[in-house]
Formats: sequence, C-alpha cells, structure tokens
Amino acid sequence: MDKKIVMIIDDDREFLEEMSELLVSKGYKVKTAEDGDTAIEKVKQVPPDIILLDIKLKDNSGLTIFDGLTIFDELKKMKKTSTIPIIAISGAYVKNYQSNYFLLHGIDDFIAKPFSIVKLLENIEEKLGTKNKRNAVRRDI
Repeated sequence: MDKKIVMIIDDDREFLEEMSELLVSKGYKVKTAEDGDTAIEKVKQVPPDIILLDIKLKDNSGLTIFDGLTIFDELKKMKKTSTIPIIAISGAYVKNYQSNYFLLHGIDDFIAKPFSIVKLLENIEEKLGTKNKRNAVRRDI
C-alpha cells in the first residue's frame, strides 16, 4: 500500500520540521512549502492526499503575502486538486466567527495552535477516509 502524502504549508520552518518528523514516523510521506507560490506549484506537480494549511503566511518582512484562503481558493478551482481535504491551522489569534468563515467556504476543518497531536492525527485519518469516499462518488457519477 502506498504511503499517503501530507502537504504542510506553513511559514514557520520549525513547525514544518517538527510536523514532518512526526508524520513520517506515523507512516506518511510529507511535502512542505513555506509560501503560497511554492505550495501551489508542488501541489500541481504531485497532488497530496491531504493538506495542512497555515491561514496566515508571512514573508521575511512579516507582511501577509499569500494567505491560506487564497491558496485554498486556487486549489479548489483546479479539477486536479479540488477534492483534496484541507485542514486550516493557525497560531494567530482567530475569532470564532473567522474559523466559521473558513469552514463555510469549504475548508474541511480548522485547528488552532497549539493543538493536540493525537487529535490532529485522528483528524487526518478521518479526512483521508472522507476523501476516499468523495473520490469513489466521483467515479460513480
């Protein structure tokens, strides 16, 4: 059985390294990107099975340059990537109405940092199961 691919898009290099190490130890293949342009290109090349997406990406100056919702919108426009489950993640303070906004726009889930690793892993497994069902329905149509 092929390893499932998890794409982590986050501007925090330390978070990318820690999450990559954890997910690899759990049997996943991991791809990472620190910015939106790189993320879109990598996802186009080899679409992952699931994406963990920081909703506030910043460049070296600290300015938001390609926010998570923009990346989400780009991915959902493309047929090749439209069924990939996306879990939005943020360390920034996010008000309840903001997390609801992401969920209403079709992001599969929202998790605030810091979060429980166990819950994140359960969430990934749940979403991967949902993706498999979504793809099966698409094949049947």
